[in-house]
Amino acid sequence: MMSSREDSGCPADPQTVACIGLGIMGQAMACRLIGAGFDVRGVDPNPQAANALAMRGAQMCASPAVAAASAQCAIIMVSNATQVRAVLFGPEGIVHTMPRAGVVWIASTIPADVMRECARRLSEYGLTPLDGPVSGGRRKAQAGTLTVIAGGSQAALEGAMPYLSACAAQIHHVGETGVASTIKIINNLLAASHVVLTAEALALGARTGVALDKLIEVVGCSSGASQMFLNRASRMTQGDHEVHASIDTFLKDLDIALASAQSLGASVPVSRAARAVLARAAQSGMGPHSDTELFDLYQAARALSDEQ
Repeated sequence: MMSSREDSGCPADPQTVACIGLGIMGQAMACRLIGAGFDVRGVDPNPQAANALAMRGAQMCASPAVAAASAQCAIIMVSNATQVRAVLFGPEGIVHTMPRAGVVWIASTIPADVMRECARRLSEYGLTPLDGPVSGGRRKAQAGTLTVIAGGSQAALEGAMPYLSACAAQIHHVGETGVASTIKIINNLLAASHVVLTAEALALGARTGVALDKLIEVVGCSSGASQMFLNRASRMTQGDHEVHASIDTFLKDLDIALASAQSLGASVPVSRAARAVLARAAQSGMGPHSDTELFDLYQAARALSDEQ
């Protein structure tokens, strides 16, 4: 078994949590942990994100390895699989310092096979991995009412529970490592398609001349409603473009789902059509922007038409 920091005499402190990645979701989750009384040690290359968390009382660290020393739990909320591997196993990764048996909650949305690989490697270092992607967006993260989809051992779930409970209202243990990531990827396939369809439906409504507030009111309590419609429709029509989730993030997550579908020989034409709209938005420079700007894309008639 590979060694970890505890071997050299640095025991884990259950009140210490390393939060690696302080973007929209990571920042909100770290703030919930601070509010729950945990000693949060944060890492993010963005000085603005780091300073914002420091103002809330977190100790900012130069690397994941520094943050994880003496931490009982490390929460990984970075953008993609490459970043996950780097913060776990890179030269400054947590495996080099985190006390043995510490829980590593990987909350990032990554392919299930990468999650299984990371879990196996973490176990070789004597660490306890939790496949734990989250759903709910910025507002639920701020309120501590996220949904956590948890995969892995019962021991991993129990070890992570104090930290999960600070961030989530619903925790679903769905099976072994990789199952949670698979469910999250399918959820995000739906979410990405629904957000595109919401923009498309509202743009069609605008062209017909119906009052969009009435359209939203009726659809919101009818069979065409979805969580994305309920959450995004009014924001789209009111020009609320605060970034809760970016177009780039939806595109990345949908690409994971489409790659999985291709490997399984599954047909997903609707999702591929949604990806084409997201890709057109990203190519026009909207990638880092809020997904609510998709409505503007349709309004400007720059979305993919049936003929394209």
